[in-house]
Amino acid sequence: MTKRDEQLGLEQYLVTTFGEKNRLRIRNAIEGNTLALEGTVTEEWRREFARRVLIELSRRSQGSEAESEESPDECFQAEMAGRAARSKVREQHSSVSESQFQTAAEPGDDKELSSPTTRLKGVSVQENSEETAGSGPNHRQIKGDVGPQLMNFVHEQMQIDAGWSLRGERDLTWWGHRLAQRIWAETVLVEDGDDIVRVHAETDVLRNVAASEQIARTLSVLNRNASLSAYIWDSQRGKISLRSSAYFHSENVPWLSRFFLSAISLQAAEAHLQPDALAKLVGGEVDESAHPQNGFREAKDEMLDVIRLLFGPEGRNPSRFTSEDFHAVMRLDPAPWVMANESEKGLTAEFPFAGCMPPTALLTVDNEIRNPLLGSGLLILLRLPLTLSETDVDTVACQLNLAELKSPTRSHFMGSWCVDSERNVNLMQRGLLLSGQSVPTGFLEKQAKGTLSFCSFIPSASYRRGLLEVIIYSMAHRARWANQYLASEEGVPREFGPRHPSAFQEQRDQHFSIIKKVFNRALDQRKKKPR
Repeated sequence: MTKRDEQLGLEQYLVTTFGEKNRLRIRNAIEGNTLALEGTVTEEWRREFARRVLIELSRRSQGSEAESEESPDECFQAEMAGRAARSKVREQHSSVSESQFQTAAEPGDDKELSSPTTRLKGVSVQENSEETAGSGPNHRQIKGDVGPQLMNFVHEQMQIDAGWSLRGERDLTWWGHRLAQRIWAETVLVEDGDDIVRVHAETDVLRNVAASEQIARTLSVLNRNASLSAYIWDSQRGKISLRSSAYFHSENVPWLSRFFLSAISLQAAEAHLQPDALAKLVGGEVDESAHPQNGFREAKDEMLDVIRLLFGPEGRNPSRFTSEDFHAVMRLDPAPWVMANESEKGLTAEFPFAGCMPPTALLTVDNEIRNPLLGSGLLILLRLPLTLSETDVDTVACQLNLAELKSPTRSHFMGSWCVDSERNVNLMQRGLLLSGQSVPTGFLEKQAKGTLSFCSFIPSASYRRGLLEVIIYSMAHRARWANQYLASEEGVPREFGPRHPSAFQEQRDQHFSIIKKVFNRALDQRKKKPR
């Protein structure tokens, strides 16, 4: 068959699926991707051709603002037609793997062409981006203990193979390849009448790691590239793993479950990228393990390609976080900051941080910084106004990561504590070990004092309207917790004295008073100027 035959065949199948009104969009995607491929029609050419067209359709559908006027029944019928058409395409391109079709577009509830609907759709929250993060979709909300239901949700959405997993009522362990990932729910905590459940995700990376200064320094560098998980050093177990966690209750389950699924899938994929290179840097060995019955998994699960197939393609577009999201944050009531400013590319906010000068922790949000693996999104940095002279800052950052996972902070742990400096932007662009390169030894040895910070990167594929507002409140809780923890016996009390809860209110009032005085002085000087 010629390239033209392949074009016409794929076009007919997709038009049958999505309707005649989408023919021009389908034809443009097909013609554009045919020109990008050289050579004769071979099985490899056909696989790449189909994959590119389906990814292009998915990308275009996510950027479309047109809403479908179809009824729920019509949408359901279209979805069934889409599934049948994809089966037909698979027959036509029989050698194309299942993972390569996971970015195919399907008709959805609110777009002519919606985002992917197979396994990779489960880890993307875009298809419901018109629903705010603070409110759930129109389906039954889970009441009471959400732990067991969340385990079922993760297992179903990720379509984890039963032969490579272990299930419990409140926990799930699965093997995507060499490394095991465990997701578990803590017991219910009742607070203000709400049943709150903290859910954790941990992927093994290294074991038998001996304590050394190199570990804290290396992990601090890697954690400056943190997306939704952190490299955690547990000296008691001699383990390094990637971890994240989130607080669930009946009201936030509908949207947070989708967002947390992004963190889980990214975590598993990132852990498998360069474990051998990390072992050479800090010692120890890759923490490989086997299923109790089925042994080591030889073939890699396609879910570990989630960066290449989903997050990477979406990240090639501009960030989905825009000025509208920053405007919405500025309207928060009550506002968790003492002052805040916005711009087209992000915002800054200052949270109370008693006992330091300045007495505020600085939050910066930037939609222009690109992650080396994930592309566009939103870089979030919380910088503490703290200068430690007698303590290694990298060690304190590692300590904070482990402490936050063990403490009831009420902050979603999707990011990492690290030592930040002006080099952070360069690190995000270079990617270091996460992009497949080893961390230069000379770079690590050239350690400069930086700022103790919490870094998080939300990829565009995980965008949801209202998500940033929730993250801002979470960061405010984190700043308060860090202030109290660093002043406690477990923190660095010699350099950072004790804090009383009333100090936060006193500081807030003092800060407002200072701002008011500065503003009044500037106003008086302006009045005195001759016209």
